[in-house]
Amino acid sequence: MNTTSVELNILQKHFNNILKRLWNRYVKLNRIISFYTYLCLKYGILPKELYNSTLTLKKNKVKLEETDSSILEKIGSPKVKWSSVESFVKAVSREVKSAQNTETILNFIELIVLRNLLKGQNIRISTSTFTKLLKLHQELLEEKDI
Repeated sequence: MNTTSVELNILQKHFNNILKRLWNRYVKLNRIISFYTYLCLKYGILPKELYNSTLTLKKNKVKLEETDSSILEKIGSPKVKWSSVESFVKAVSREVKSAQNTETILNFIELIVLRNLLKGQNIRISTSTFTKLLKLHQELLEEKDI
């Protein structure tokens, strides 16, 4: 196993931990916004795309898993629940921040980038995003050593 796969594994565990916390938050508190945030991160959908979409998201051609789509049917689409795209995007972004560790410096878009990188997709990122990912990686390595 080379260093790159070990590093990606550490980041993957971190990303999965964020998803798990969001899912647990949704189940425990029954907060609908937590579930929407979970969908956005799990499927790599930006909040605007989820807000304007139905079960099958046309732009990204994402088919939700059966469990996720049945929950979405039950709680209703964001478009029905929210008065505007902007308020929905703000709510999802706030939820992502609250789900992250306080030390973690990635924002919603950067989490989507991280998700795509972990799936092995080539993606262009800015220097600042790259620096943040390096800092996060260092934090996680230090936590692992403790």
